Amino acid sequence: MRTTIEEIVGRGPSSTETFLASAPDALDAFGTIAVLADFSDLPESVRYLGALMASAVKRAYYAERDSNPQQNFKRALSDANDALAKEAQEGPAQWVGSLRIIIAVVASDTLLLSSTGGCVALLARGGAVTDIPLTSGEGSRPFGALTIGRLEEGDQIVIAARSMLMLHNADAELAADPQRFFSALRRSEGTACLRIIASAASDPRPRLLLPAYLPRAAAALTRTGRPLSALLRRSRERTRSVKLPKLLIPLRLGNGFKRPFLIAGVIAVLSVGIVSFISARGDQEARNGDLRAAGIEAAKSALEQSDAEVILGDTEKALVTLRKGIDTLETHRANGEASPLLEELVARRDALAKMVPAETTVYVNLRGFPLPLNGAQIAVSSTEREENLTVALASPSHAALWIRNAVQLRDGTFLFLPPPFTQGLTAIAAVSDPPFFVAMNPEGIATIRPDERRIVMAEERSGAQSITTLSSIGNEVFGVAPETETIVVFTVSGDGAIQERPWLTRAEPSLRNARDIAILGNDPLVLLPDNTFIRFRNGRRFALYRIEGLGWEGEASAFAVLAGDRLAILDAANARLLITNAEGDIQQQLATPLAATGQDLVAANDNALLLLTDDAIIRVNIPS
Repeated sequence: MRTTIEEIVGRGPSSTETFLASAPDALDAFGTIAVLADFSDLPESVRYLGALMASAVKRAYYAERDSNPQQNFKRALSDANDALAKEAQEGPAQWVGSLRIIIAVVASDTLLLSSTGGCVALLARGGAVTDIPLTSGEGSRPFGALTIGRLEEGDQIVIAARSMLMLHNADAELAADPQRFFSALRRSEGTACLRIIASAASDPRPRLLLPAYLPRAAAALTRTGRPLSALLRRSRERTRSVKLPKLLIPLRLGNGFKRPFLIAGVIAVLSVGIVSFISARGDQEARNGDLRAAGIEAAKSALEQSDAEVILGDTEKALVTLRKGIDTLETHRANGEASPLLEELVARRDALAKMVPAETTVYVNLRGFPLPLNGAQIAVSSTEREENLTVALASPSHAALWIRNAVQLRDGTFLFLPPPFTQGLTAIAAVSDPPFFVAMNPEGIATIRPDERRIVMAEERSGAQSITTLSSIGNEVFGVAPETETIVVFTVSGDGAIQERPWLTRAEPSLRNARDIAILGNDPLVLLPDNTFIRFRNGRRFALYRIEGLGWEGEASAFAVLAGDRLAILDAANARLLITNAEGDIQQQLATPLAATGQDLVAANDNALLLLTDDAIIRVNIPS
């Protein structure tokens, strides 16, 4: 197999820089180094960091010839982190948390990757596109875990800034036609990326392999199918072979037509049409049967292939294989042989993806609730005992807060906020020291004592930023202000008074699309639409995370932080809850139809969540 790396550069200047370095003659086995650095959010003065990283990695990676590529790559990443840490110590490091660099090494059929975040590597294999999982580090040591992969003949990989690939709809375009996708990038303004191609050694031209089931289906049709051109040829042959009976002697009519020949012609045409229709229908049924057989055969092959991939430890690849098999059989669900095979594929996928039914109970039944719950938010006041938990619910349709304490008041009570509140509430949070609920909308902000169910303070926020989501730690509440692309902090004093101040040192454009916020450790963590989380520290962007694993391809709509820096993520579109580890890798998928109408998610304690749906608050137990 032959692997090559090439730079794809579009027209005009670009904020992305690429660097390539080949191994010295004595170190051919160590392959080629590629570095891509994106500076779209950084000033021109820090662009030297790309060359600095390329130089540090090249020097360290090719320094030790008595090792192996993996060990040398780890050493190179350590040197790169050391170089960045030194740069951070020597002066203002405005690039910390915003630096987007990805380092790749291709050594024979082995691919080694590491990224600071914000850059991605997309693998096109067998007609499908996969986002290769990458884990970034933190602060001035941004290169995190090492990702290792094995290249196969026909693979194509694109390495680029995530924002650029999203702009060009890379997932769909790369799957449809890689050649056309890369040609379009070359014609685009300001684009730059790296392309890795794995091709047959005897054929220097890269090629894309089709899914295994497509050649089988084509072969089956070649054996038994009848192309339209052949059908037409047979129809013409039948037409020529029709002989007229001798008694149909031509009789000249007044209008010059020969009636017997006209009748014979009509009969011949009708007979040919009927024969052709029956033949075409038979051909179509044959094709359907062949496709069905090919689909079942492909699904069986997917089952066997996934077993082999699991044995090799490639769970993600096995899940992709199973998903292809399931998609193939969905069109033949009614077939007697396909149905049990489909059930087996689904069961295997769920087991491999650690998909388990969620253990749920109705915490509060909200059927008949007088306020619309679409877009509503909930908050809980912290107590040592869950049975004393106080829940507050805010609706965007009314300036009222609903509070429920399981012991003191079973049905809950409404607190109608006084002027300046006239519109619905857009955000709510709870602080623990002292215990208060904080509710707000563009007009005002209020503090409420949960134990007394009493409004302590309500004041105007005229001209202030509109806050869409809140989260708290201690007596501080962090809120996302999308319009000004910033984060605001509210400090709650013991008497319920609030002080508001800006928290970010500079605007963060991605906050315009923020979906949710929670506190991870002592840092605000913000969810963005593309399943990306931004972690902030000391008023600046600190790290970027992307949640993935176990074959998940859903969309996160809300999340909560659990003990041990784990995350619970709501994927309403797929009716499931995801539980991650501290590194952001998905460890469990909890399936429940109730999540399909999920609006908000909060942690009740270390082992349970409260999920707000369109007609209830659901308690979800987290499996140990």
